[in-house]
Amino acid sequence: MGADTLLKEYGAGTRDFRGIDLAYADLRGQILTNADFRRANLANANLEGAVLFRANLREAKLQHANLSAADCRRVNLIGATLTHSTLVGCLLDDAGMRSVDLVHANLQRAQLNEVNLSEAILDYADLSEANLRDANLARSKLIEANLTSAMMERAILTNAILGGAVLEHANLTDAVLHGASFEEANVSHAILNRVKANGANFMNAGLRESELRNASLMWTSFRGANLEKANLYRSKLYWVNFGEADLTEAVLMSAQLDDANFYNASMNGTLMPQ
Repeated sequence: MGADTLLKEYGAGTRDFRGIDLAYADLRGQILTNADFRRANLANANLEGAVLFRANLREAKLQHANLSAADCRRVNLIGATLTHSTLVGCLLDDAGMRSVDLVHANLQRAQLNEVNLSEAILDYADLSEANLRDANLARSKLIEANLTSAMMERAILTNAILGGAVLEHANLTDAVLHGASFEEANVSHAILNRVKANGANFMNAGLRESELRNASLMWTSFRGANLEKANLYRSKLYWVNFGEADLTEAVLMSAQLDDANFYNASMNGTLMPQ
């Protein structure tokens, strides 16, 4: 079925397009609200500015598709493939995206409020300046993803893998990061106030001038991390491993440091609890 036939049938009231082949279709700006595209082939399709509100795209093929500025609020993308897709400025609030494949996808400035991205694969994806407030990213993979200046307040990243990711200037205030791995990630100048990150891994991560005030970081590893001028005021740091970390001019005033390990840490000018 071609794009013209699809639009004619949609205009006549048809909504069931399961399994349809629309590879390379030009559907720019088209209104396809509530359409059922389960397991459809939309690879390389142009859906820029399209209205897909409440559409069902479960397990659909959307690799290399263009969804820039599309309205995909409350869309079902569970298990869909969007590798190398373009979703710049896409509206995805309240979408279901569990187990979605977004490797190398471009999600710059995308709106992902309260989206479910649990177990999603976002390796090498560009999420710079994306809005991920209250999003569920539990057990997701974001290896070397770009989250520069992303808004991630209250996001859930329990057991997520963010090795080598860039979170510079990102805002993760009140986020839940229990068991998450940020090994060798760049988290410099990020805001992580009041995060809950017990048992997290920040080994060899860059956290220069990051804000970690009133955070719960018990049993977390900062081994070899750069925490120069980081602010950990009043944080819970029981059993934290700061071995070989750079804590130059870091603020640890009023922090709870019982059983913390500072072996070979650089602590020139570090402000410790009185």
